Amino acid sequence: MLFCATAASAQDVITKTDGSKLEAKVEEITESVVRYRKASNPNGPVYTIPLTSIVTIVYENGSVDNFNATSASQTEPSDDELKRYAEVQNIATASAMNDSQLLKLADPSMTAEKLRKKAKLNRIIGWAGGVFLVAAGIVAYNIMADGGNYHFGTQVAIAGGVIGVGWCVGLNLRANYLIRRAKDMEMYSSAIIENEIYRFGDKSLTAGVNVMGNRMTRTQGIGLSLSLNF
Repeated sequence: MLFCATAASAQDVITKTDGSKLEAKVEEITESVVRYRKASNPNGPVYTIPLTSIVTIVYENGSVDNFNATSASQTEPSDDELKRYAEVQNIATASAMNDSQLLKLADPSMTAEKLRKKAKLNRIIGWAGGVFLVAAGIVAYNIMADGGNYHFGTQVAIAGGVIGVGWCVGLNLRANYLIRRAKDMEMYSSAIIENEIYRFGDKSLTAGVNVMGNRMTRTQGIGLSLSLNF
């Protein structure tokens, strides 16, 4: 019990502007961010949090750093601010997010359902436009052939067919991409165990056991994970 009490107290406490607290081990404080490791996993990956979303840091030795004291009642940073932080921070920031979080960060208004609707619309426009262009080429060929201009009519028909097929294929490829994004949003991953097995500078190799799931099918599975951050 004495060992557990000592271990529990040997940690830093980060208080955020929304009132929530993080039990952590602070690694570095810069002009814009705080880098830390989870207190429950002191040898795990390094996470990053914007300095603007922190009120205080209470260190394990009892000392306190105060930040944004006048903004404690403010809300969390906007999605645009978080996106800018994600763009300028190192790979440790991205490694702390799963694919779904990264996709939402890139476009917070987009959901899997909206992506599927956009994919369906792309397919409809692709097929309709492709059929129309091919049919227009055939009609143009027949009109010109009736006038005796077979050569030019053939060129117009070929051009219409090529453009129509390209239009259809392009929009269907776009639809497939949107569906893949939707599936990524529906997937989630939660680490049960994570352990950093190798580090060289800002590069690290982490192994763990993860719960993988799909929100749409409501299925889950457990598997081993190996991530290389560089």
